[in-house]
Amino acid sequence: MNEDQQQPKLMSHAEVLSRGAGSAPFLVPGLVSADLTGVIGEPYAGKSSLVVNLVNGALTTGDFLGRRFTRRPERAVLVCTDAGLADEYARRLEELAGPGSDFGSVIYAERAPRSPDGWEGFAQKARIGSGTLVVVDNLSGVVDTNNAQEVRPFLAAVVDVCVTARRAPVVVVAHSSAKPGFNGRKAKGPMGLTSISGAFRLELRVAAGSGGALTVETKGNQIREPERLCLTRGSAGAGDLHVTSSEPLSESAARRQTKTLDQRADMARFVVEQCQGLSKADAAAALARTFGGSSGTHAKRLQPSQPLGQQLVHQDGSWALASV
Repeated sequence: MNEDQQQPKLMSHAEVLSRGAGSAPFLVPGLVSADLTGVIGEPYAGKSSLVVNLVNGALTTGDFLGRRFTRRPERAVLVCTDAGLADEYARRLEELAGPGSDFGSVIYAERAPRSPDGWEGFAQKARIGSGTLVVVDNLSGVVDTNNAQEVRPFLAAVVDVCVTARRAPVVVVAHSSAKPGFNGRKAKGPMGLTSISGAFRLELRVAAGSGGALTVETKGNQIREPERLCLTRGSAGAGDLHVTSSEPLSESAARRQTKTLDQRADMARFVVEQCQGLSKADAAAALARTFGGSSGTHAKRLQPSQPLGQQLVHQDGSWALASV
């Protein structure tokens, strides 16, 4: 690349508006950006199911998770980086939409271009325009997500060619780490560099629940109040998802915090009332039998440095509530 090509591109206010900067920021209010959206979660958390629901909504029902599109895409280009993923998407879309459905406007690509020139040629060949929804599933199948020299140019090329030049919204599926850290918790953000998360205007963080349920948490600088949505699966295949509840993330976190505090208080009372004369190990075993979990986990909770242990005093086999 020569020096002239590296120079900043200068544009007037009118020119920027003319390429769509003044348009609605959302493809689906609060859920899908009109620019770049990340769908992030552990492997098998339900990310592809969410994308199936999105594509079906764009091309058939006109809504995604109960919310209407601000503008309906007319076509979808699914860039599938894993072997067999295109077949899986095609099958799931047919299952969800049912007999007589027509997905002739869906184009599948089994490899993703990486360079700006590669994306430009691909966009022309796939006829990507303002009426096209572009999906890349998944990021780690294209670049090393721990290498900034691969991640940043790839996402920049996608945005420049699809979003900026053609006003086509793009959804990128990315894995979060399936490995817990030293504290036993797993990261919710995309696996690899923090710059990956910063590239998305909006993120949908997907987590698997019990019985096939999913939770989706929203994050991004385009939304005023992040949300937490709880989803259940219907009978029409993996992409058949229905919202059972939706609330601001701050309220959800506050409710979980209150529940945790209440349960911790119940555990402290249980130890004082039911575990007199027991060692910490025996008290931990009693907690496991009553509240679930493992004895080892409850033994850690009973340590004086932990919130539960700080509520209790254990001396000579006697348990008492600590004075505040």
